[in-house]
Parts: sequence; structure tokens; C-alpha cells
Amino acid sequence: RPGTWTPSKAHGSNSNRSQPLETPLGTLTSLANKYQTDKGSTHSRGQYGPQNYTSFYETLLGDWWNRNFRMLEIGVAQGASLRMWRDFFPFAEIWGLDSAPNDVPGCTVIGGDQQDKQLLATFPCFNLVIDDGSHEFTHHLASFEVLHPRLQAGGLYIIEDLQADFNGGKSREHFSRLPGASLECEGRIVVIKKEYE
Repeated sequence: RPGTWTPSKAHGSNSNRSQPLETPLGTLTSLANKYQTDKGSTHSRGQYGPQNYTSFYETLLGDWWNRNFRMLEIGVAQGASLRMWRDFFPFAEIWGLDSAPNDVPGCTVIGGDQQDKQLLATFPCFNLVIDDGSHEFTHHLASFEVLHPRLQAGGLYIIEDLQADFNGGKSREHFSRLPGASLECEGRIVVIKKEYE
């Protein structure tokens, strides 16, 4: 039976986890590799190759795997990472946003621009947002300004691939200074924890 998402449980990671969390469908890394998302360890397409983010995400989000919550990933391309999240979080409501969306069974995928504040304002509130979109500072900022204030208390707002920032590190500089922010994965990801209200 799935647990209900609560900020106190979802906010903290199980940092004492010595082995990757094995869900009924596999570890997050095995799922990433199965669907060939660059978040895993074997992705061979694209400019940057495998990012190896899944071991970090297993530590950060492993305690969420059997909870009811709602997440949004911005920038989903062919949907490989949405399939990974869907299988790893079987009780979560998974949303994706992309300018050229592809249907992913079991997920809600919306076509649109991450800068479209009117579109983003129609979205429900989320517990987890992962921005893997355009990697442009102004785009990060537009999405953040709409979605972060509506993030559930204790939720997480994550911006990936700061090494690919096309504005000379502006996103890293700006978002890492916000309250509740930490730089992870050698400065390639910023995680912003939503303050409790």
C-alpha cells in the first residue's frame, strides 16, 4: 500500500543507504539504462554522454519511491526519463513538459514552452520539479518564477545540467544563492528545497 507524501518524510533522503534502492522494477540506474536516458550510466547519445545522476537521485529521492506525490519534468524529449520515473515511482503522478512532446503511457505530457507563464499557471501544484529543459537562464527563471511559489511545502525544485548553461554559468550563480539551495554532482545540479510555510 502506498504511503501518503508528507514533507517531513519526502524532504530528507536516506543518506545511510549503502546499496541502491531496488524497487519491484529495478534500481533507478537500471531503469535509466533500460530506457537510455542520459541520467543513467550507459547513455551513448548526445553531446555529454551519460550524466550518472541516478545514484545521486537514489539517495535524494529513494524514500519517495512508494509515496503518492506529483512531479513535473521539464524537457523530456522522447520520454526516456519519464518512463524511468514512472517505473521507479509507481504511485506518483508523473507530468512532463516539452516543446516537441511524445506520448508516454502512464504520464501526462504537455506540449509547450517552459517560458510560457500562462501555460505553467494552469498546471497543478507539484511536490517535485526537475528542470532539464533548454539550459537557458531566462528559461529557467521563467519556469521557476511560476512553479516554485506553487511547489508543495517541503518539496524540491531541481535544475539539471548547469555545465550546459548557455549563459556563462548564470543559472548556477543565481539559483545556488537562493535559500534552501545546494549544488550537487560537482556543481552540475542545483537542488532548492521549498521552505516550510
